Amino acid sequence: MIIDKALMMSKSQAVTAAASSTVIDQVKAGGPFQPGMFLIVQTKGVASNPTTSMTFAFQTSDDNFSSDTVTLYTETILTAALTKNTRLIQIPVPPGLKQYFKMLYTPVGGSATTGAFDAFLVKDYERQVAVS
Repeated sequence: MIIDKALMMSKSQAVTAAASSTVIDQVKAGGPFQPGMFLIVQTKGVASNPTTSMTFAFQTSDDNFSSDTVTLYTETILTAALTKNTRLIQIPVPPGLKQYFKMLYTPVGGSATTGAFDAFLVKDYERQVAVS
């Protein structure tokens, strides 16, 4: 998987309270990117107690999040699944991507004491296939 730095919203971003990633501007990054692109979110460090889970929201906007904010995808994942170097989200970029986009991370059930995440868009990624 080749990761373009211009499409990286978070790189080992520590999340101990609600946090927003870097905002990506499609125009400056050479977009548009929607058809055939994938959203990847993965752990770098382990999120721990007292957090019970972490909510990940992929958001987009036409005005750099001044007033127009649309959540295209959201998922809440239990803390037990937030193990180190785990791919949490790997989905096609949802329809409706506007000029600006970012991730929003929200610990649920208290503040996390540790936790770091990568979030980015890629054209393709390694798929893990079980072979029997």
